[in-house]
Amino acid sequence: MSQMVSEQLIGGLLERARGSASAVKAAPQGQEIAAADFRQSQELPRSVTTSLSVLQEAYSKRISRALEETLRVPVEAAPSSVERVSYSDFVNRIPNPAYLALCRIPSLEAIALIQIDLPLVFQMLDLALGGFGAPDYGDRDLTEIEDEIFRPLAQVLCQQLQSAWKPLVDLDCSLDKRVVDARSANLLPKSEKLLLLTFDVTIAEGKSKITLALSSAVATRLFRELSAHGTAAEPVVSQKNHARIQEILLDSRFDIELALPAGTISVGEVFALQPGSVVALQTRVDEPIHLRVAGRTMFAAAPARCGTRRAAEVIKALSISSEKEGI
Repeated sequence: MSQMVSEQLIGGLLERARGSASAVKAAPQGQEIAAADFRQSQELPRSVTTSLSVLQEAYSKRISRALEETLRVPVEAAPSSVERVSYSDFVNRIPNPAYLALCRIPSLEAIALIQIDLPLVFQMLDLALGGFGAPDYGDRDLTEIEDEIFRPLAQVLCQQLQSAWKPLVDLDCSLDKRVVDARSANLLPKSEKLLLLTFDVTIAEGKSKITLALSSAVATRLFRELSAHGTAAEPVVSQKNHARIQEILLDSRFDIELALPAGTISVGEVFALQPGSVVALQTRVDEPIHLRVAGRTMFAAAPARCGTRRAAEVIKALSISSEKEGI
């Protein structure tokens, strides 16, 4: 009997539950609900971004040197930012017209993209053709001839990527072609995450940007190698902390002495020394003597007077390496 009552009671409860409102609340009107995919996080670990900054710095130095040799003008390149975005977001932010080059990486069966601000492209073209690097081309795109002339310069940027990162990973990167319309090219799935490395490039008065967009296959290989090699990255010090450290160092104090070069004296002369004796040294009167800082001879100087104190007048700076090598 008790078993029947139990079954009836349970059955009644189930019927009431089926007839009641759902315990799951509906989404508020106008609010979109999407499945969470934590693998798609756009935040990079601090250790990764710090290691990447070292690679960015290496690439910056490479392209600065390579472009200076090619264009014969001073070029300054410096890392600007690191971020992860989807391919669709990347192509949507590209201005129109723009310069976008496709690079192939056969060993990974992957690609990378190089986006260069058009003002920088025209500036480099003008310098390559013998101009002064200050053209005004408005918002127009490159002509076919300009595109062909600029191709070797884009190839330089691609080759330097391979050279700069070769100690860590061999990317065997080569320039394929220019992508005129990235939105319709469908080079990668729209949702694929790209690793964007952006650089500021300054030539003469103009400052523009170059962006490397690495596909997920390239980024994954790069992260794996960074983790395996334990790349020691230089600590990123804020500008404020850097100024504070510099201030402290500038207030540090070192022992200083104005000394004659070492000479010799005989034992007999030493025994003959009395108060008032004059010792003839081997240094000429008009010859500068050594100003030593922290035990290192750093300057040639002459004895001087500053008020009631003795002083040293610095004549020239000496090479510290010369003393080290015994020169």
